Amino acid sequence: MSNAAALTSRPFQLDAAKVLTFAAPFMLAAGLAHFIFQAWHHWDVVTLDFRFFWLAGDFWTAGQSPYQPEFGVRADEQFAIKQGAIWYYPPSWFLIASALSLGDPLVMSRIWLGVNCAFVLTSSWLNVAAFRTLADKNWLIDRRAPFTKLLLELSPWTLFAIHVGFLATTQAVGNTLHLGQSSALIYFGASALAFGVVRKQNISAIAGLTILMLKPQIGFMAVIALALSAFGRRTVFASAIASLIIAFPAILIDTPVDILTALVSGASQYNAQLYNLPEAMTGLRHIEWVLFQTSYSAGFYLGLCVLLVSAIVLAVRFFELKLHPGEKLFLVFVTTLLVAPMHVYDFTLVGVFALAAISLRRPYAAISASALLALWRPGNIPHPEWLTSDAVIYYPGSFYATIAVGAIFAILVMTPFISALREQ
Repeated sequence: MSNAAALTSRPFQLDAAKVLTFAAPFMLAAGLAHFIFQAWHHWDVVTLDFRFFWLAGDFWTAGQSPYQPEFGVRADEQFAIKQGAIWYYPPSWFLIASALSLGDPLVMSRIWLGVNCAFVLTSSWLNVAAFRTLADKNWLIDRRAPFTKLLLELSPWTLFAIHVGFLATTQAVGNTLHLGQSSALIYFGASALAFGVVRKQNISAIAGLTILMLKPQIGFMAVIALALSAFGRRTVFASAIASLIIAFPAILIDTPVDILTALVSGASQYNAQLYNLPEAMTGLRHIEWVLFQTSYSAGFYLGLCVLLVSAIVLAVRFFELKLHPGEKLFLVFVTTLLVAPMHVYDFTLVGVFALAAISLRRPYAAISASALLALWRPGNIPHPEWLTSDAVIYYPGSFYATIAVGAIFAILVMTPFISALREQ
């Protein structure tokens, strides 16, 4: 770059940094205000999905199995849940579900909402710290790129405030808090795992993967990426031991065979539930429904996701691409969101790789930034009637969210291969 170009670009970066530094406290305040609104709005409501966690814990603490048909009967009696009352979470939920069931459902639902807000805040801190460490490596993240230079000019506190302000006000987080979903916890697990891998922090990585395996369709994809490094294999092994210890009381109530049979049975009913139909989900399954008004099963797309994640991880190794193990996790998470059947609330996971997605060369960073803007509130983007269905509990914005994460997927997966070609 010429001296003239440097002189003209530098003031812009300084001005942009000052603007963002000024705006950061207001963005943080907006995020916190959204948390307060959600707490006020749901203060007298036992959120929908939290009811399942509370009830499973109530079963376990009473020495009973939530994997039995009685779970649906109790769900109807206590919470008037007529459909979809199936517990198909792994037994490693025992500790969390049991803790959530120790009090009145309404009181514990309030606590769960507050804890989820804390998960989002803590995750932003972990992701900012991981990003600043990775930026020194100059691998996937391009330290020379204008967006990267701008982000690194900001103080960690400013970047944290911006990250919280963006993520806390997303539709994904709003849906998570509204439903009492576990996606904020899973996002925290993914963030802790990425931070642990980037910083070589064993405890953070092990705890993060153990939490992430509470949702195996995401956790297993991370295991594929971790399996090719010594640190990753140690993390997987230790996490497996931790998960078994946590699940042990549940295994004493149900035999492993009974649990596995119940999980398989629950998975077979997954596709038939209204909110798990392709119309209500995200990913390629939803795209197939939009195009053809039909789709393959969720299991088909999970299998496809395993194959694609494995192919990407092996390609990175085979071509000896310069990727930090933490950046491999970014590729895994964006691939999972694109291919695996998810819901809009699962897109809290975007917060793990959002900073990396815009820390690339200018055209790629601009595309990623535009995609992140669409992912912020995809349900608020006008959509034609043919993108909706009256037959399901429809999550607005699923189509736009999938297209946006597809754009980020293309950018993040393509960038290391292009960099490798340039070096040849």
